[in-house]
Amino acid sequence: FAVLLLCGQACAQRRLLADPSDDGSDSAFDNFVAIREGLSSSLGFNLDQIGDIVISAYSDGLEFVFQLLPESGNFTDSDVTRIRSTLENSDIGTLTDLSYDDDAPGVIDATFSTSDDLDAYDDFQEFRQNAASVLGINLDQVGDITGTVYPDSMVYDFDILPESGSFEGSEYNRINEVLEQGELGVLTNLSYDDIVPGALDATIRIGSSEDNGDSFIPNYGTGQNYILSYAA
Repeated sequence: FAVLLLCGQACAQRRLLADPSDDGSDSAFDNFVAIREGLSSSLGFNLDQIGDIVISAYSDGLEFVFQLLPESGNFTDSDVTRIRSTLENSDIGTLTDLSYDDDAPGVIDATFSTSDDLDAYDDFQEFRQNAASVLGINLDQVGDITGTVYPDSMVYDFDILPESGSFEGSEYNRINEVLEQGELGVLTNLSYDDIVPGALDATIRIGSSEDNGDSFIPNYGTGQNYILSYAA
């Protein structure tokens, strides 16, 4: 997508998502590293001043949100003006919002809309189709998906929706047994969802590492890398 102009053509050949067949988790993480390096360079920030990055995939493009952390204290008005000018004149995409984070004091959230040059939406659709096929459910029973990208793995957390009501114990056991076979990835959790009534929340890991450490590269900070897909 357009933000990849920040990291050069080499980045454009990498996948944004990982799947069990080719495990693209390392290149997906490299994508995020390149994005962080490009952002910190263009803004004149330290790497650890780039916080969480959240990419949401839609049929008509991507929404790209990243957190900007002050080196200390709070950003001044002149800092905000400079940040806005830099981002508005960058090749990241269309800046749609720049505002202070509601949950993190002093942190600024920058939101962009971009094209989907890496076909993340299509990759999510493929994941939905695979999940529905493996689980023996309808496509519309695969709900919201959150992918978290780590250096050696990618963790998918997704909702499994009942056709009606709630999943009975026997259906829970069947789904758990299917997921434990590992066709979608390594099952790390299956539980009833805390937010969506009657739904199940499944977590699977793709990749070789079980370690989701906080430090990915020197001076990286604690920002996480998220990719989201919402149910229609």
